[in-house]
Amino acid sequence: MVHKYSHNKIPVSVVGARGYSGLELARILLSHAAVELKTAFATREFSLKDELMLDSAASVTCLTDDQMMDNLADIVFLATPNEASAELAPKILKLGKTVVDLSGSFRVNPDSTKLLDALPTLGPGQVL
Repeated sequence: MVHKYSHNKIPVSVVGARGYSGLELARILLSHAAVELKTAFATREFSLKDELMLDSAASVTCLTDDQMMDNLADIVFLATPNEASAELAPKILKLGKTVVDLSGSFRVNPDSTKLLDALPTLGPGQVL
């Protein structure tokens, strides 16, 4: 079986893109050969190109959090505080998206296995 992204870059989004973790994650994703950072979200308007001072960030659509749910890529990285991740992850999963949470919300929570069980399984060679 061929994964739908086997020949193209995987589109991803970063929520919380103006914080330290979000900016560093965006920097890493922009240089990753297998992914394309499509959208980045923050609590207020911003330019990822200005924040990172990288020309490669100019192609990223930067939106505010109120525009998030209608503009997410298939894979969503949450670089948000624990409370925000705990609220957002289940909602984004219900949209059929894959969530990668950088917070501690689901690391020590006994219900975290429910979140992991809801994630689609990636096949061999499909690791980010």
